[in-house]
Amino acid sequence: MSEGHEQSKLYAAYHMDGSKNVTFQNIHDMWKAVCSGGKTVTDLEKEKKIAEAKLTGEEHEKQAKTLIVIEIHPKSGVETAASELHTVVEGVKKMQHMGIQNWGEEAKVEDVAFGVKKLTMSVTVFNKLIGTHDINDMIMEKYGDVIEHIDVVAMSKV
Repeated sequence: MSEGHEQSKLYAAYHMDGSKNVTFQNIHDMWKAVCSGGKTVTDLEKEKKIAEAKLTGEEHEKQAKTLIVIEIHPKSGVETAASELHTVVEGVKKMQHMGIQNWGEEAKVEDVAFGVKKLTMSVTVFNKLIGTHDINDMIMEKYGDVIEHIDVVAMSKV
């Protein structure tokens, strides 16, 4: 080797048939490629980033929550006292489900018209575990004799 020529070390991986596959700057990159079935280091890094993004996306999806505001309307023709609606509030707040993170602190009993009242309250839920229909069914099952219907007023991702 002459003094004026510098030779950089390159490593090469070969296919089983002897044809040259890829040239690598160092032995570690070559080893990673050989162990991965011939994929280049950049391919491996891309796959790793995609896999990590999927994992964090799945984790995020498991923890994704929604704040739901509902209005509970008592049966029409039945004189519903505010105290009876407060009893409904206390009972609803005691309802538990693994998809319910928590019930809102505040519940409002509001006048609609001519002595008709409605109850407004909120709940925070885990998206993967429970939906609005499930909440509706839980409440109607327990208080169906007092409640005519339940409306979802608002939903927002938390």
